[in-house]
Amino acid sequence: FLLNSGNYGLRLGINALSAAEGGIQDAVLQLLRDNNYISSGYNLTIDNNSQTWITVSGDISLIPNVIKKKIISRGSSFTRYRYLEAIVQIDESTGKLDIISTEEKALP
Repeated sequence: FLLNSGNYGLRLGINALSAAEGGIQDAVLQLLRDNNYISSGYNLTIDNNSQTWITVSGDISLIPNVIKKKIISRGSSFTRYRYLEAIVQIDESTGKLDIISTEEKALP
């Protein structure tokens, strides 16, 4: 029983991380469509057991013609949660979007 419970908890953690990664990718797609996109938060259902809450901040760049945004995605699967933060950079002249960093953070 304990082995199955441990594996189940591990699988839920992996599902929560996958949901958080899916949230980052969804926000990147939103930014590719509109580089001025911001969101105070929206929910994305991944499947019956997993979902993620995503926020996209406004421009955090100090460089002209470069937009930097912070994406936060909090994935969940039943009782497990994973929290990812990504920084993306968009060149306004070319529209090129680069993911500068993605980090897993401790839940706030």
